[in-house]
Amino acid sequence: MYLTKEKFSLKDLAEVHLRSPRVLLVINEETLRNIYRKHLETENFFVNPVEFSEIFEVYEGVKDADILILDFEVSVFYQRLDFLKSLRKAFPGLPVVTVGESLGEDMLTMLMSAGIVGHIDRKYTRPQDLLCLIKTVI
Repeated sequence: MYLTKEKFSLKDLAEVHLRSPRVLLVINEETLRNIYRKHLETENFFVNPVEFSEIFEVYEGVKDADILILDFEVSVFYQRLDFLKSLRKAFPGLPVVTVGESLGEDMLTMLMSAGIVGHIDRKYTRPQDLLCLIKTVI
């Protein structure tokens, strides 16, 4: 559970630490999704892997997630950005990490303005790097 300006009770905080953290993994590329999922599960994370095209599952999964890992591709950047903004309004306390490739400085600035807590470039990132970022955030 990401602590922002919201207030949480000790009971809420204890609940997060007594169970496996829940990761909603929205990655379209099946191979990468499976690599991330397997690595996170070996570290006792509960992973809900879905494709972005399964939009209903994404919205349903967000309700129970402690963190969202969201795939961003240049070809659909603005559609995903709109989705991210609406998601941030509905779930302001949910930390979002984006995964993408070849996003320029302007695009990364837009993502940061939309409220992400981190971005990783899939070209240069190992599963261990994603794990480290997730552990830092939640």
